[in-house]
Amino acid sequence: MTDAQVVLVGVDGSEAGNYALDWAVEEAVRLGWSLHLVCAYTIPVTAGIAGEITTPLIDDESVRAAAEATCADAARRVAAHPQAPPVRTDVVYGDAAGVLVDASEGAGLAVIGKRGRGGFARRLLGGVSSALPAHAACPTVVVPLPRPVDDEAGVQERSGVVVGVDGSPAAARAADVAAAFAERRGWPLRLVAAVPLAVPTLAWVPTALDPDPLIAEVRAELAADADAVRANHPGLEVTTAVEHDSPARALTDASATAGLVAVGARGHGGFTGMLLGSVSQAVLQHAQGPVLVVPHRERDDAGLRADGDAGRPAV
Repeated sequence: MTDAQVVLVGVDGSEAGNYALDWAVEEAVRLGWSLHLVCAYTIPVTAGIAGEITTPLIDDESVRAAAEATCADAARRVAAHPQAPPVRTDVVYGDAAGVLVDASEGAGLAVIGKRGRGGFARRLLGGVSSALPAHAACPTVVVPLPRPVDDEAGVQERSGVVVGVDGSPAAARAADVAAAFAERRGWPLRLVAAVPLAVPTLAWVPTALDPDPLIAEVRAELAADADAVRANHPGLEVTTAVEHDSPARALTDASATAGLVAVGARGHGGFTGMLLGSVSQAVLQHAQGPVLVVPHRERDDAGLRADGDAGRPAV
């Protein structure tokens, strides 16, 4: 694996893609990392019938030129930042999701826009924003176009990091990565456990079941999770909450005001038998703010540390 102190960004020239790029630049500056901008392209072909050879509708040279121009524009956008980090650009032929998944092996964090329409060759980042978090080798942030946070006092800035936990190793890793993010922003961290007692997933449970023991178990595990986070991140404000709702809906609701919502990918089991990995796609589809998806896999955690400390991931 190459140097992982890199923020990988998929670019396509769209409004959503550019907004995600700006978000990635700010995070790279906080981390002290470089940026790797990747623009993937394919050649449209005619629709052939069985046995017939399809032919390209556009020549490779013109499509690649458009991709290179998009990458160059993105690099200039980064250079305009007063603390612009080092930038490397790549234009790669291939499916955007597959190209970015491969590139994530050499990154500490990947950033992608959500539903980015209208860039060169009408590239759609929306599909990539679903596929990349599920298969990336590093944590991935999906950044939608901003929505204002409204309340009775008016528009507010998003703040705070909310992470879904379920007692699984994947959720614990997500909490640690989310905590490091909160530290960099100076935001508090809230650990949320969802106990869907009143949703169809537990409709088979007898009505006489007393939910109190389950809630007590969840609260105890949640407190232990919070203590573990505080031990690794001294000084970080950490709170907990138990929501009587589905995990996807609880986290999606939290995204209305949070600066970031974090989930673990493919997190099996835990004290409530929930699958945070299975709800991550639902959260990605409906969240109103940035979503961090943290993979649970064996890799060198030292590559995730901005300061070289291998004790815990930094992104």
